[in-house]
Amino acid sequence: MFTTLRSRLIASYALIIFVTLIIAAATLPVLLRDYQDQVTWARLDDQLTLSTRAVVNLWRQNLTAADILARLPEDAAGPGGRLLLLDSNGLVLADTRRTLVGQQIPQTTRRRWPGTQRFFGDFRTPLGQRMLYVALPLLSRLAPQRSPILAQIAPAGGLRSLADLGRRLLIAGGVALGLGLLLALLLGRSIGHPLARITQATEEIARGNLDHRLEVEGPDEVRRLAASFNTMAQEVKTSRQAQRDFVANVSHDLKTPLTSIQGFSQALLDGTAADTAARRQATQVIHDEAAHMNRLVEQLLELARWDAGQIALAQEAVDLAQLLSTCANRMQWQAQERGVTLTVETKPVPPLRGDADRLVQVFTNLLDNALTHTPAGGSVTVVAEGVEGTDGQPEVEVSVTDTGTGIRAEELHRIFERFYRVDKARAGSRRGAGLGLAIVKEIVEAHGGRVWAESLVGLGTRFIVRLPTGR
Repeated sequence: MFTTLRSRLIASYALIIFVTLIIAAATLPVLLRDYQDQVTWARLDDQLTLSTRAVVNLWRQNLTAADILARLPEDAAGPGGRLLLLDSNGLVLADTRRTLVGQQIPQTTRRRWPGTQRFFGDFRTPLGQRMLYVALPLLSRLAPQRSPILAQIAPAGGLRSLADLGRRLLIAGGVALGLGLLLALLLGRSIGHPLARITQATEEIARGNLDHRLEVEGPDEVRRLAASFNTMAQEVKTSRQAQRDFVANVSHDLKTPLTSIQGFSQALLDGTAADTAARRQATQVIHDEAAHMNRLVEQLLELARWDAGQIALAQEAVDLAQLLSTCANRMQWQAQERGVTLTVETKPVPPLRGDADRLVQVFTNLLDNALTHTPAGGSVTVVAEGVEGTDGQPEVEVSVTDTGTGIRAEELHRIFERFYRVDKARAGSRRGAGLGLAIVKEIVEAHGGRVWAESLVGLGTRFIVRLPTGR
């Protein structure tokens, strides 16, 4: 029945208002009972003051209690008033309505009115009606033992007046309930409408409309939700495009070596490569392309393990100077072959903890990238030094700077994307899949560090790796 948020919100408001009104109608009369009694006693006290003088005058004429009350003027007891004459023990001697004569009013209910001779209390009639009274002894110097007690009485508020108050509260509550439901309906619409728009937007995304966006409007919470949805939609679109690019790039990078392998193997099979030199060339091409495919597959598997969190880094002391020297020594043959000068400058650095093998992979990849894109006669320089991080903690910074052709500013922010290659023709015969820098980024971030690049076209590129110390 209540399947929507709006209906549940309205129902909850209605239930809260209804329960609140019921509790108020049930408890308020009870809470007001003492107050009502106090008001009644105060009114009886005022009326008793008016009737006392007339009763005292008649008592001095030695009339009986019944005669005294019978001769009182009609207005002596006040509007709707009722008088009793009691003896000192609380026995009713006379009653203006004659129904309580002979009844004993218990003295245990008496309470003294502060600062006076009067007292007040309550009692019940033979029919069970609760009565309130205020009484005053009529002292007589002539016959003090016969001095009666004058009491002004009135029925307590009782269930009838309290029930009437409850009914009035319920009527007022009904009006409040109606207004509350109207406000709940309006509030439900104000909350439900933005949620309905967001639900519709999520359905559009599910149907493949990744360009659908929400208007950022309404209350702060709804605005934040709409902004978060738009961000999520953009990320989904980016992720979907990255998946498509991934498939396209993998297909492209596999198609080229497979085509070469197929062509040269066919030449071997049909005898086109007839002489020894031709067969050797075909065999070498097949071997090189197979090696290229093997490197691509290994890089893809490594990225998949990074994404799945299956790679655990060692935490060991790392001699950064020795590590960079080792990486440079491994790459010296490539530098000499390309006519590039490779130098390493290591300044005093704080102790570093991490996975030495993975860090070797990082800097070897950066050096290979720098040497590949630096023309003959250029240089590649590696500098390591201690710096202060953004949080004030010591860090190690390693920069790899080349004097190559540089990277355009509009491409610089994309170089760490998977399969992204700035210039596919720059590497000459050495083709890369565009995964090396993506792996570098994964390793550096797994160490709690960060990596970025700075470049000027025609002057060269500088890769900077920042790593925290004491890990």
